[in-house]
Amino acid sequence: MSFSKEEYRQRLKKVQKMMQEKGIELLISHDTNNMNYLTGYDAWSFYYAQCAIVHVNADEPLCFVRAQDAGGAYITTYLKNENIIVYDENYIHTWPKHPYDYLVEIIKERKWDKLNIGVEMDAHYFTAFCYEKIKQGLPNAQIKDSDRLVNWARLVKSDAEIGFMKSAAKISEKGMKTAMEVIKPGVRQCDAVGEIQKTLFYGTEEYGGEYSSIATLLPTGKGTSASHLTATQEKFVEGEATIIELSGVYKRYHAPMARTVLLGKPNQLKIDTMNKTIEALNAGISAIKPGNTADDVAQSFWKILDKYGIEKKSRTGYSIGIGYPPDWGEHTLNIYKGDMTVLEPNVCFHMIAVMQFGDWGVEASDKCFIFTFMSKNPEFVKFDKVDKSYDGKVLVVKDLQLDIAEGEFITMLGPSGSGKTTCLMMLAGFETPTHGEILLDGNIISNIPPHKRGIGMVFQNYALFPHMTVYENLAFPLRVRKVEKDEIDRKVDKALSMVSLNGFETRMPAQLSGGQQQRVAVARALVFDPAVVLMDEPLGALDKNLRESMQYEIKHIHESIGVTVVYVTHDQSEALTMSNRIAVFNDGKVQQLSNPAELYEKPVNSFVAEFIGENNTFNGEVTDIDKDKCKVKLANSEILANPISVKSKGEKTTVSLRPERALINPKDKMDNMFTGKIEEVIYHGDHTRVRLNLLGSSEFILKVPNSTSNLELKVSQDIKIGWNSLDARALDPK
Repeated sequence: MSFSKEEYRQRLKKVQKMMQEKGIELLISHDTNNMNYLTGYDAWSFYYAQCAIVHVNADEPLCFVRAQDAGGAYITTYLKNENIIVYDENYIHTWPKHPYDYLVEIIKERKWDKLNIGVEMDAHYFTAFCYEKIKQGLPNAQIKDSDRLVNWARLVKSDAEIGFMKSAAKISEKGMKTAMEVIKPGVRQCDAVGEIQKTLFYGTEEYGGEYSSIATLLPTGKGTSASHLTATQEKFVEGEATIIELSGVYKRYHAPMARTVLLGKPNQLKIDTMNKTIEALNAGISAIKPGNTADDVAQSFWKILDKYGIEKKSRTGYSIGIGYPPDWGEHTLNIYKGDMTVLEPNVCFHMIAVMQFGDWGVEASDKCFIFTFMSKNPEFVKFDKVDKSYDGKVLVVKDLQLDIAEGEFITMLGPSGSGKTTCLMMLAGFETPTHGEILLDGNIISNIPPHKRGIGMVFQNYALFPHMTVYENLAFPLRVRKVEKDEIDRKVDKALSMVSLNGFETRMPAQLSGGQQQRVAVARALVFDPAVVLMDEPLGALDKNLRESMQYEIKHIHESIGVTVVYVTHDQSEALTMSNRIAVFNDGKVQQLSNPAELYEKPVNSFVAEFIGENNTFNGEVTDIDKDKCKVKLANSEILANPISVKSKGEKTTVSLRPERALINPKDKMDNMFTGKIEEVIYHGDHTRVRLNLLGSSEFILKVPNSTSNLELKVSQDIKIGWNSLDARALDPK
């Protein structure tokens, strides 16, 4: 397997969510690349019928392959054996019998034949015969085109995928270096390609290469007017141009690259055209940032071509990733005018300019390929040993060392007076550190005034100009920066679309609801493309339902544009919902910096355990300790716990246990089993909160999911309670 099972599960969940949105209950994915993405299957067997089958509620997809290739499926996929469906060899080339006859039988056996079924109508190798077999064999199903659903799921890459593409890029660079060395007058084209292919397969010392989904393309001479010609036995001729398009491949991930070589005496027309093409490419590349669209990149590219009067009708880029013959494109995003796909971090595409002029042409791509903020700066915002005192005596922030990655949503969470808001104000420039430095993208900003830091700010009280319309509020930061009127209109329209407020341009703030005003404030903070957006408890003034709705809106906006967000709140639920990471502050220090799940499930000390979520605690003394288990003596009992902060016998400790980790009458054996008496039962809709008298405490809390299988719980009832020692964390004593 190339990836962890967890990554494959996350891919499946993403696809299933998209299926629900499109009303698809069963997906038949015949695209070889999609099959690899969903299951891990990797073999040269795509020339005959095979597919991945995804049910909208299944824990795993099915992998449908011929018997001859079943071994490959068992070896390369992450699936359980029962989810690899094998069809017999007697279906091979015995028309009108076809493998999809057997697929139809499988679907009927599983009673999926009346579902809404999505197929990939334009996928390579999905033949008319495949479609007809499904259509005729499942007359009660609703068959519809999935509209490249899985392809779109693949658009935003995981960090692991990005790592593979980086490796492929290095192989591409080596391959192109070889091409530049071997393409010379008098050398046969096929000999040059042989050397290039050798380099692409040899790869680097760390990782070898693989076969590419497209052969190395080598249009030469007049052939440069046709992009996809391959090598012949002809020799390279002095004075002619040769286009090289190739790709390194690592674990099926491609990183295409294109160059044009001029042999012998330079042709000034071709050199000038190449320089203009590179200028256009660089202009397009400069527009690549999260939140911009493919159209923004295309407009910047074509603006340069228009300046020189160069006509180009074909696209100038496309998304890339997994590749199997006959193509390395993902069939989603195009760098073309009118493609409004929003660029996000880890969206990858090949930025390539194919320029053709009658019987000649030139071609170039970026240095290798564009990863939209593939290489995020892990120290984009840096607090370097920062102290802050207002009176010169008491430090409200103490020796803060904190790195925030580019594109990250980080929340500073803590009680009043913990130092979180002071940190935000120092980053904004409204306060100055007493000691230490604050850096933004590697530059010290401690002495730069707030309005020159390029930072957007969203306040709790909105801070909209009451005498200005919505349009004027959003246009204000652009006018201050002397942006041209047409560009202001475009940016304001884009920002309002982002927060779903198109049509509100002429309204005054007083004519808006609280939620609408807050959305305008968010749009204003984003409209000038800031490096960082700071949010100081922006939802504190909203009612509960609106606050929860805005949490998701802000989260989705961040996911779509990838801007770095630093958010301050004392609301733990808000922090858990929205953040990539959370820094829990207390007494001027970061107590723990973790992602939401780790913060909740694995608090490192008693303060974090108590501050984040509800918590049962036991105070006691360690009487025995092993590597992953310790005994803790309480006032009148003994429990087993997970030693987190304790190292030896005799240490005092506070044991933390989340309410949902304790179970009533557990079916499985648990190493902590006790009997408690119910003191209180409170219905909370999705769960019932039960307070028990247990182990000498009358404040032990259970959270019991509400379902038909629940026991009837009554006050004064005795019940058995169990939990695992792994979930009971022995922390520092309170």
